Amino acid sequence: MVKHVDENLQDHFNNFFDRKKDEQMTNAFMSLTQSSNNARMSGYAPGSEQVQVIAKEWWDFFMDAIGGDMNMLPNLLKFGSKIYISEQGGEISFDKKFIGEALEIYCASIGCDLSKFYG
Repeated sequence: MVKHVDENLQDHFNNFFDRKKDEQMTNAFMSLTQSSNNARMSGYAPGSEQVQVIAKEWWDFFMDAIGGDMNMLPNLLKFGSKIYISEQGGEISFDKKFIGEALEIYCASIGCDLSKFYG
């Protein structure tokens, strides 16, 4: 995944993350991925209350990852669009479009136009 990180985001990660924080973020990422997949497979719509709870958790995760620096958000979104998830040699399916739609709805509800951060 590191090859997809731009220099500014890599510098931020190097300064912000230690081994413990990296492990916490990885575990949170995997948990959010699983929650997103479960919600989608259960037939919940991106705008449903259940999925909006997950979208808020993703948003909080993103803010934690960038230390709240909104200037880093476009870099993080670009990075996120390029990664795939693998665990123990196998690939985990992750519907980025589903959670992307949920995040756009969530962000609109808090007054943040997520589209202005896409590159």
